Amino acid sequence: MSMALVGIIMAVAFWLYAVIDVLTTEPDDCKVLPKGIWVAIVVLVPKFGGMAWFLIGRPRKDPFDPDARAERIERMRNRMRLNDDAPIDPAQERRRAQREALEEEMFQRRFRQRVEQQRKKTRDEQPD
Repeated sequence: MSMALVGIIMAVAFWLYAVIDVLTTEPDDCKVLPKGIWVAIVVLVPKFGGMAWFLIGRPRKDPFDPDARAERIERMRNRMRLNDDAPIDPAQERRRAQREALEEEMFQRRFRQRVEQQRKKTRDEQPD
């Protein structure tokens, strides 16, 4: 394997790492430019885009900083939290209720069958 091939593989790996790092960074954490522009720079200018991202645009994170960790967790919770003020679609709510009722009915049916199997097994095992 020639040194040129090794260099190319390393450059592609660095570029992919930079692209993935930009894409997984929170938009609010990007420094100097908005996240979309950083993505464009890293993708369109492979040689210097990744270096610029790591030197200028990437946020410095201390993984052991409890405040930063708490902030990331809070952002994640806010993203996952349902909007309680959003209007509920009656048809969707009706389908959800029907599905839950059907699941409950199926559970009850399987439970009763299992109880009957256990009773039958117990009766068959008892000596007469």
